[in-house]
Amino acid sequence: MIALLLAVAFHEATHAIVCLALGGEITRFSAVHVHVVMDAEWKTKFVAASGSLANLLLATGLWLPLKRAAFRDHRLLFFIWLLFSINLMSGTGYWFASGIANTGDWAIVIRGWQPRWAFQIGLVVLGAAALMAGVGWALVEFGRLVGTHGEKPIRHAQGIAMTCYAAAFVVMLVIGSAQPGGPFAFPGINGLVAVLGGLSPLLWMMQWFRAEMFKRQGTSPLQIQRSVSSAVVANAAVMLAVIVTLVGQQ
Repeated sequence: MIALLLAVAFHEATHAIVCLALGGEITRFSAVHVHVVMDAEWKTKFVAASGSLANLLLATGLWLPLKRAAFRDHRLLFFIWLLFSINLMSGTGYWFASGIANTGDWAIVIRGWQPRWAFQIGLVVLGAAALMAGVGWALVEFGRLVGTHGEKPIRHAQGIAMTCYAAAFVVMLVIGSAQPGGPFAFPGINGLVAVLGGLSPLLWMMQWFRAEMFKRQGTSPLQIQRSVSSAVVANAAVMLAVIVTLVGQQ
């Protein structure tokens, strides 16, 4: 929950900062959406592109401490990996989603470019290739954290990943409920679709560890203990996101 909110907040904050830096105006905002008004089309495109690119830059920055794995706390290690992976999947998956649905940030970027269909196909191809590469990269890094013996580590990792996917969906549903039109109207529905589609690799990616190309290199099983304090912080973060969303609609 915290990892998702941080990734989304970073994405939207980048939109907002770039908008203000270019002299634009923020008319509405929420924890998952920023509506801006710019005085030039190129500025609008630049603002639209900035969010996904910021996610990719953040993922790259998180890779360095993750690669060194300098933390003994498995929960902290997994949190860094999850934040890394969410930013990676969000940054690359947005190209694919915008190309397929012809909506969202990158649909704004290619607006007016002709032939439109060619640029949409380009986004789909680029997004699909980049997303699969990102999933592979995330698994290589995750393989450094998990043990090498038997099927149990795979099943355990798959269970954790699916729990994270479900938690992300609940977060977006709750925040979407604070939007004027509810979770199934714009922009709430966009957040749900982003989670259901963009983070869908969490449902199946751990199964790739059965392939020879992905080696589990950890010396011990990944152990993530329950933490009451983490649960309290996570729920507080969701409530804060709801408050920000309500305030931003005023």
